[in-house]
Amino acid sequence: MPWLPELLTLVHIERKDTDPSAENTLRRMVSYVVWAFFNQATRNFIRMISIEPAGTFRLVHFDPNGVWCTGKMHKIRDDPGILIKVVLGLTSSDPKDVGFDSNITWKNITNSRGEILRRVGNMKVAQQGYRKRPVDYRIIGQAPIFREPGACAVERDTTGWIVVSRSGRKLFVKDSWHCAKYRSSRPPEVEFFETAESNMVAGVAQMVQGSDNVYETMAFRNFDHEHVMNYRIERNSYVDNMAKSRIVTEVYGSSIKEFKTPRQFLYAFHDAVNGHRSLLLDGGILHCDISVQNILLGQPNAKVDWRGVLIDLDLVSYVKNGVYPPAQAKQGTRWFQSITVLATHIKSREYYIDDDDKYAHDYLDDLEGFFYILSYFIPRYTGTNTALRQNVEHPFLDLEEWADTDPVISCKAKKRLVNASDVDFQALLDTVSDYWDAPFVVMYKKWHGFIRDIVASKQKILDGKSDFTMVQLRGQVEEHYETVLGFLSECMASLTASAKGTRVALREAPADVDVDAPRATRSTTRKRSMQEVEDAEQQPVQQPRRRSSRAKLN
Repeated sequence: MPWLPELLTLVHIERKDTDPSAENTLRRMVSYVVWAFFNQATRNFIRMISIEPAGTFRLVHFDPNGVWCTGKMHKIRDDPGILIKVVLGLTSSDPKDVGFDSNITWKNITNSRGEILRRVGNMKVAQQGYRKRPVDYRIIGQAPIFREPGACAVERDTTGWIVVSRSGRKLFVKDSWHCAKYRSSRPPEVEFFETAESNMVAGVAQMVQGSDNVYETMAFRNFDHEHVMNYRIERNSYVDNMAKSRIVTEVYGSSIKEFKTPRQFLYAFHDAVNGHRSLLLDGGILHCDISVQNILLGQPNAKVDWRGVLIDLDLVSYVKNGVYPPAQAKQGTRWFQSITVLATHIKSREYYIDDDDKYAHDYLDDLEGFFYILSYFIPRYTGTNTALRQNVEHPFLDLEEWADTDPVISCKAKKRLVNASDVDFQALLDTVSDYWDAPFVVMYKKWHGFIRDIVASKQKILDGKSDFTMVQLRGQVEEHYETVLGFLSECMASLTASAKGTRVALREAPADVDVDAPRATRSTTRKRSMQEVEDAEQQPVQQPRRRSSRAKLN
């Protein structure tokens, strides 16, 4: 459908042999709507009309909060003026009236003969404060660089743009929709970025400018409610209004999946975990959505603490007085959700309410998510052209089941990995490619042991078989972070101590330096022997000192 990028509206004519009910009309329109939103990144809503064979019509409105349509069928013969008004409204020359974001405009650059050479985009971002003028940014490219799959037309519809300021500074702009009024009263993402900035949180994307209310769906729906049928999407059934936010941040590297060397991955992963720690202990904010998509490589020659960056604060929550947010299995990235979070779907609603403190989403759930990121790479990445391999010979890494929409299936699949004994887990370690040096295997093994103990401790508390409480377990927050960051520091120190040729200081190694170059000629498919791993475990290393952080959780 090549006409979709230029689509303004749609007139749907029903056949005589079809059911003209509102539900069937919406079902036939929805495919066109999704494609229209997908091909038109600046669209906020779209309106269409459906004409029935009996000479009646209805108006249909789609936006991120769902669908509204006229429940009453209007007869064209009785009042043709209504149809004329509707058609004029659907074909207005004002982009805002027909559903487009008027803050994003495009201009054709032509030559002397009037031929179009290119299109240049401009974006206006409002500033906070009285009488402050919007800031203009030039859009790089003809389209956004990122569009959240499966979320066009409804839900968040996250869209990413690369822009340039008037001073030539390259920046990233994130557009997304959020609930303007929550039952749980979650603050907008802009507020979390401001909190992180005011507390000097390291390792988390830095906001340059932001607006949490560019548009509201309520303003699009100025209809006579007595004659309107409302079809909200299921997961937003309690939301009356959604708002569009626009956040400008620094530009960082690509996803951590694009790392060039194992050490670049290690540095980025370390700083992302440390950023998660800083966000919680310095800012009092829990991320709640750890995934490979939400960790970016740092900028070239990035300083320590910025070689890996956490992004996306739209699902985060404040942690005050040690109270963590409720766990929700439907929130987050299924691949990297913890066993406890997935278990909240299994338990009954009444059981969850009685034990809401036990089933809260805490920092240990996010640390478990970091462990699944290690599992996503170390046992599967070979460093060859084949890149990721499925490792089908080990049921511990059935990523299809990890990503299953059924939380029960995902939970059981992850339990096979987390609860594996040392002997069984060693069988997985034996398949790790020689692309990863022995210190990586040791670090991964230690992280597995840590997560296995945490999950076992949580399960005993949930089953009422432990004198230890969940509050006491979470009270060791600083010790837990020191433990897992210690695993990563030991790995870095071991690699530095064993490096031959070029020496790179532990705390000064830039993310883009290939310190493995002197050994690049060796095979990347050989499996290491147990003696190599044991030697790495026994090698004494000196851990770098980590600056302390004052906890804001109590």
